[in-house]
Amino acid sequence: MMFARQAFYSLSLRKNNTYQMRKIYLIVILGLIPALSFSQWAWQNPLPQGNVLTTACFTNANSGFVGGYAGTILKTTNGGINWTPLSIGTTINLFGSCVSNANTWYAVGDSGTIIKSVNAGLTWIKLSSGTTQLMHAIYFTDASIGYAVGRAGTIIKTTDGGSTWITLTSGTSNDLYTTLFVNATTGFASGAAGTILTTVNGGANWTTLSSGTLNTLTTLCFTDPNTGYVAGDTGTILKTINGGVTWVALSSGVTSLLRTISFTDATTGYCVGGGVILKTVDAGSTWSVFSTGTTNWLYAASFPDAFTGYTVGTSGTLMKTVDAGATWNTISSGTTEYIESVCFTDASTGYAVGDGGLMLKTTNGGSTWNELPILSDDYLMQVCFTDADNGYIAGYSYDFSHGTIYKTTNGGSSWTAFSSGWEADFNSIFFPDMSTGYAVGYWGTIYKTINGGNTWTALSSGTDTWLESVYFTDANTGYVVGDMGTILKTTDGGASWTPLTTGTSKYLFCVYFTDSLTGYVSGLSGTMLKTTDAGESWTALSSGTTWGLFSIHFIGANTAYACGQRGTVVKTVNAGETWTLCSARTPNYLESLYFIDENTGFAVGSSGTILKTTNGGITFVEEPRLAKSDYTIFPNPSTGKITIATNKKSFKEITVTIFNVKGVEEMNKNFLNQANMTLDVSSLSPGMYLVIIKTNEGMESKKLIIH
Repeated sequence: MMFARQAFYSLSLRKNNTYQMRKIYLIVILGLIPALSFSQWAWQNPLPQGNVLTTACFTNANSGFVGGYAGTILKTTNGGINWTPLSIGTTINLFGSCVSNANTWYAVGDSGTIIKSVNAGLTWIKLSSGTTQLMHAIYFTDASIGYAVGRAGTIIKTTDGGSTWITLTSGTSNDLYTTLFVNATTGFASGAAGTILTTVNGGANWTTLSSGTLNTLTTLCFTDPNTGYVAGDTGTILKTINGGVTWVALSSGVTSLLRTISFTDATTGYCVGGGVILKTVDAGSTWSVFSTGTTNWLYAASFPDAFTGYTVGTSGTLMKTVDAGATWNTISSGTTEYIESVCFTDASTGYAVGDGGLMLKTTNGGSTWNELPILSDDYLMQVCFTDADNGYIAGYSYDFSHGTIYKTTNGGSSWTAFSSGWEADFNSIFFPDMSTGYAVGYWGTIYKTINGGNTWTALSSGTDTWLESVYFTDANTGYVVGDMGTILKTTDGGASWTPLTTGTSKYLFCVYFTDSLTGYVSGLSGTMLKTTDAGESWTALSSGTTWGLFSIHFIGANTAYACGQRGTVVKTVNAGETWTLCSARTPNYLESLYFIDENTGFAVGSSGTILKTTNGGITFVEEPRLAKSDYTIFPNPSTGKITIATNKKSFKEITVTIFNVKGVEEMNKNFLNQANMTLDVSSLSPGMYLVIIKTNEGMESKKLIIH
């Protein structure tokens, strides 16, 4: 995303992609529809979804699956016309996949994750890989024998269809990105620093080949046991005609990071990566660059036949060719511009704004979002409406030269730009009534209007701090927050501003008040502050996350949601006393959220993300279960005590957690070296519960009925 404020320190923190992904453990429901996601945040834009897609695997022109970040797997059986999201029971990022036949599918990802389906994705099980290294690729030579490669030179092998894995000695500590075999015993792997490895004895030994480059090599393809290709960073493509003994550099004509190379016959091949697709019809001697019509990065491709191909990438990009690459059609839909703000005027009508002058409107509760005519390529940071017809947007110009404010008086059909020579960029706008409004931005900028935006007056904030959010409890009393833990308050309509003591120096992104006394502020590193005395004092709350929180929205005095970095959503139902993580199943940054009622809400953010929940954000996902059940619960149904028995001969610590159907934890207990574990469940109300049994070897879920 070309984000306008990325040059600035505080905002680079806000959008920083170097933050380590926080693991979010999802609640599990057993006995519901297999392999369907129970995440109650549904994608509304882009479609079918907006997570990064990193892998694609097709068994024929119509049937296949794609996978990517946050445990995303989508399946199609009609050539990409429709896509079904599959629940694999994890939010781990996936990086590689393969099929050993039409029904048996594998995928690999973070933390040594390997998952398998034997029914074309209907259900999945998690395999024990024996490693915690990130795995980049997996390849099976037949139904039983397979290999997976990953970080730090990791190579593992299975001979029983993934039930067990052994670690092989690769002879390198360089990251490995891909592997393939040309027959049952001869295989190759490639990776960082120009690494190419080969084995001729089924992985028992690996030999390092001389590639002649130090560039990262991310993808391999062989058209016969002797003729092969490897591609990677800075447009590198190498070719061998002697089984890898020597490699010759080919001219790709591009400098992109090439992610996938694939040949459909001995002479015709494709290379995909960055924003380009290359094709050769002369065994790599020359390569042509195809126009894709997308600026998104492409990560993977699959060519099931000579004419049909699919490629996937960032922002959920899905593209297809049916004419051997001559033309590529985008089969994903919707904008992928960064969306900064969302608001609704009623249950059906809502607006979202973002980068590049993006303005969206829905009139059917988010089922469809229509782009309004773009007035400019400004960065639009916040939208607010005072009634069904009158609304405002604040932002700044694409070249950072001035702030911008737009107004509509007809529900977004047309917009008027206010011109005032503002030099500062605006981040937030708020109208406590139809006439009075405030806009704030960088360098302590605060402006005020008392005539519905027709004219604006600069106010003295007394600070040059960057200001992020403004909220007024009435026409005269308001608060502004920003960098360095800044909170300012006015009680005279902005004529004067008083800095409040916050107890934090964190960057603060959002301020929200539920009444004249009670307010909340969120910020970097999961910062959440609360006041009950109109800002005289602030108490630090535990938000339940360490990710930055960009937006807060309350429904009434007690129920609220906040969202932020890496798809974080937290919820409170007790006025901030405790916050619960509600997984949105995306790592995309969520900039803004808005709830119509306690159950129905929307969140927007990077890659054009628009998500909707109709059950208050509760997430139920069926976890990948152990291939064989090791536990039984009796009596079940129960009215008093239950016993959980295991047939495992070796066991250490076991954690048993019981959830109700709303995902609320009812009971948690640890056991050590016990084959029979007893719990008193007499305090539970009649109904269905989920019992999660976790060990260091995996997790199993059981349904429990209380009478």
